[in-house]
Amino acid sequence: MPPSIGLIICSQRTPRAGPQIGTFIHNAIRESYPAEKATITTIDLAEWNLPLYNESGMPSRISSADEYEHEHTKAWSREISRHEAFIFVTPQYNWGYPASVKNAIDYLFHEWKGKPALVVSYGGHGGGKAAEQLRQVLQGLRMRPLERMIGLKFPEMKEE
Repeated sequence: MPPSIGLIICSQRTPRAGPQIGTFIHNAIRESYPAEKATITTIDLAEWNLPLYNESGMPSRISSADEYEHEHTKAWSREISRHEAFIFVTPQYNWGYPASVKNAIDYLFHEWKGKPALVVSYGGHGGGKAAEQLRQVLQGLRMRPLERMIGLKFPEMKEE
């Protein structure tokens, strides 16, 4: 069975560029790596719509999805557990990454541990600050974020 990669669309804010950028990344990977080599599943945080963390237990002390209190956390745990690696597609908001991705990450601990991660950032400045901050969080989870990150800079918009 080929490894599974979760492509996480990190923003919930509208208007949204994340889904289009995620589709672009998915298609670019597919051109070089057919589905037999790896599966890619888009995980859109807007569709998950996780509430602000509301579990009574600490994620680092929970070792099974069954130990979570809420069904949305159990489902989130199962989703993240089924992937061997992740691509985080994140915008840069006010020089940082969105709260939606931090909240989604903070729900879990063991499910992320040891898994490789790539950060793709985007925005008017390319998202480098958001990417670096997110990379530090992923390291803290004992994930294996790639050194190289991809930053997509939007063309300058003219004020009307």
